[in-house]
Amino acid sequence: MTPIKMSRIESGVRIVIQLIESINNKATDELICLFSDDIVIETPSPLPEGSTISGQDAAVGYIKELLHRYPSISLETEELIGFGHRCIFRWKAHVKIDTGVELKLRGLTLFLVRENKICEMLVYQKKPATER
Repeated sequence: MTPIKMSRIESGVRIVIQLIESINNKATDELICLFSDDIVIETPSPLPEGSTISGQDAAVGYIKELLHRYPSISLETEELIGFGHRCIFRWKAHVKIDTGVELKLRGLTLFLVRENKICEMLVYQKKPATER
């Protein structure tokens, strides 16, 4: 495989790693350059249907709100797989809620990256044991 082809395959993974680092470092200024103008994010909340966020401004606002609501959130990478423009991110999230309890959530996010921008994020979260 040529270096140029390999670079294209790895580019999606690099962008997803930048997003994870931006979230963990609370570097919200970096988010705008990671998302395409027409990004679509599907989230698992609110239950039971989840929600869809469309557009760069809405996507950045969603991440900023998430970080504001859960300032202690950190994402741990369990696995990150890239298939060219598609990436699969299996994660653990550590979140302290208002009561001081730390939740450990697990899930995965499917990404579509085009022209070095995330244009689709489909987030799936495993239900915590208390919700079963």
